[in-house]
Amino acid sequence: MIDRKNSGFKTANIARPSDVRLIPFNQTKNEYYSVYWDVFTPQTWALQQKAYDEEKKKQQEMEMHTTDIIRLGEMQPERDHNFTGEKQITGEDHQKKWRSTEGGGFLSFEMKVTPNNQNTLINTYWGTDNRGRVFDVLIDNVKITTEDLNKYKENRFYYINYEIPIGLTKGKSKVVVKLLPKEGNSAGPVYGSRMVKD
Repeated sequence: MIDRKNSGFKTANIARPSDVRLIPFNQTKNEYYSVYWDVFTPQTWALQQKAYDEEKKKQQEMEMHTTDIIRLGEMQPERDHNFTGEKQITGEDHQKKWRSTEGGGFLSFEMKVTPNNQNTLINTYWGTDNRGRVFDVLIDNVKITTEDLNKYKENRFYYINYEIPIGLTKGKSKVVVKLLPKEGNSAGPVYGSRMVKD
């Protein structure tokens, strides 16, 4: 007798870091699923595992230095950071929500900073070949840089650092981050922002 409810397969000593249970597609109703697999030989896995471990360590160090983080496109985090915007849209891709503008507009939100340290804003973007994604990054209405997302071509997340001049955060506990598109462009999509201290 076939148990259709609990049918599936499990890898046997080939998946890392642990074996994976595979279930029929029609049972993935409320679950995320992926159709891409990284395949390694034992030798290439040893190299890749080292790279994964280094990336994990880097992520842990970043978490230790994080002052604030906002998940854009999510209601409560946006409320907590006094998010505002004009001509802005939201969506979800790559299992993350995002915010963007269209036809002008702007995105704005507050971020905590450390008044006596160097602060760096880290925005998360997804690489693509789309055009028309050039915008200014402002801190308390002072432009610190112009970003051109069109240069990030690979289909992956990019974590881009913007070092904030110390004069813009000295004596402050928070600042307003504003993303303002150039004429004929959009700002974003932005999947999240993080403030870190050095």
